[in-house]
Amino acid sequence: MPEPRDPATSFCVERVFKAKRDRVYAAFTSPGLLHQWWCPDGYHFTHLEMDARPGKMWKSVMVSDAGDFTWTSKGTFDEVVSGKRIVWRVTGSTDGGEGHETRVTLTFDDDPGGTRVTLTHERFPDSETRDHHQGGWGTCLDKLARLFDTGRI
Repeated sequence: MPEPRDPATSFCVERVFKAKRDRVYAAFTSPGLLHQWWCPDGYHFTHLEMDARPGKMWKSVMVSDAGDFTWTSKGTFDEVVSGKRIVWRVTGSTDGGEGHETRVTLTFDDDPGGTRVTLTHERFPDSETRDHHQGGWGTCLDKLARLFDTGRI
C-alpha cells in the first residue's frame, strides 16, 4: 500500500471487494449506487449529483438520521480513467461555506479476491479532521463490502 504524502494530514486504505472491477468502479461513479453506501453509519443523502468526467463537478448534502447535522460537499474531478483511477478535489462544511480543500485518489486493480481499491485522502488541515474522515470512509467501505457480499449491488 502506498504511503500518504504527509501521514499527519493524510491516510491511505486498501479494500478488496468481491466483485469485478467494472462493478466496483460503477459503485464509485453512479449516483444511484452511491446513494446505497456513500454515507457513514447514521447519515443519508438528501442531495447527490455527479458527473464523473475530468473537469466536471459533484455536489452532495448529507444529513444525520437524527436531523441535527448537515454536511455539504462539492468536488471537481481532476482525473477519471474508466475502471482504473479517479482523482478529485473536494471541499465540505457544516454551514454551506467553502471549507478546506482535500484530495481523494482512488485506484482499482484486479485481485484474486475480486477488486482491490486503494483510497488516498490527503491535505487535511489537521490530524483530528483526518481521523474523522478516515472513520467515515471506513464505515462507508464496510457498507459497500456488505452490498457486494450479499449481491445487492
